[in-house]
Amino acid sequence: MRIMFIRHGKVDMPWEKKYNSQDYDRAWLEYDTHDILPIEEHLDIWPGAKVIVTGFKRTHQTAEQFLGVHDYTVVEKLFDEVPLRSFIDTKHRFNRVLMTFLGRVEWYLPMKRQPERRRASRARAEKAVDYIESLGDGDYVIVMHGFFMRSLGSILRRRGYRMKNQPVFAVRNLHIAEAEKQLKK
Repeated sequence: MRIMFIRHGKVDMPWEKKYNSQDYDRAWLEYDTHDILPIEEHLDIWPGAKVIVTGFKRTHQTAEQFLGVHDYTVVEKLFDEVPLRSFIDTKHRFNRVLMTFLGRVEWYLPMKRQPERRRASRARAEKAVDYIESLGDGDYVIVMHGFFMRSLGSILRRRGYRMKNQPVFAVRNLHIAEAEKQLKK
């Protein structure tokens, strides 16, 4: 079984440098509604590979533009991004990068402010691998989201997949990682 997972294209979102907590949370909700920027390059995927996207339109647009695929399977929630909230309720404006970092620290620790914490993300990644394996031996391409790619890659490696280009820290747009494993027959 081979799995290629790709982070979606860059979202056409005009971010501000600083946000208060309410505006930061609103900006992340708005981010989900924006289109991606046009993708000029094309990636050839394995012939016959099944393409899976999340419920977010940015993954659909990436499959269509980057992979040239219009026949894909939408899997709601299972491969979605790990949700993110501001790290504190405040009217004070903080740098957006700092707010994101502190929100992800809360996810890791885990703190109840984040809607999904590390243990839940890992459990979802386990279910995602179960889902892919239930499809049977074959080639799969999953267009998904950066932060969840890290959790998924970690679970794939733990379950015996050989990993190539597994994301560690920041995951750039259109990052491509691969996992491969011989399934028992």
